[in-house]
Amino acid sequence: MNRTMRVAVSAVLMSGCVSWEPTEIAAPEKVPANRVIRVWSGSNSVRWKGVQVTRESLSGVPASSSTHCTTCRVSMPLTAVDSTQSQSSNALPVILATAPLVFLIASIMSYDSSPTSN
Repeated sequence: MNRTMRVAVSAVLMSGCVSWEPTEIAAPEKVPANRVIRVWSGSNSVRWKGVQVTRESLSGVPASSSTHCTTCRVSMPLTAVDSTQSQSSNALPVILATAPLVFLIASIMSYDSSPTSN
């Protein structure tokens, strides 16, 4: 396995280290613009940033868009919101702790797949 493949495998494995924590958002409140919030409504969820809460609604910009995109902002009535979660800020320590292990596994896989000479 070449170095590029090891880095790609490591990135994929570490991307699963992000966790979500339940969040209570009270009205009126403005969540920090860079914080990603997962909003659940029924069996569907959306990921927003730049979340703002009023007495009647929750609004935000899709996480894949810029928070400066004023035409991207969407909202839903608070009565439709079942729960909210915020992306854990503890992901970085988990990634830093697991990165050496992931690279070690990738190196072992690379060593095991090396051609042997007789």
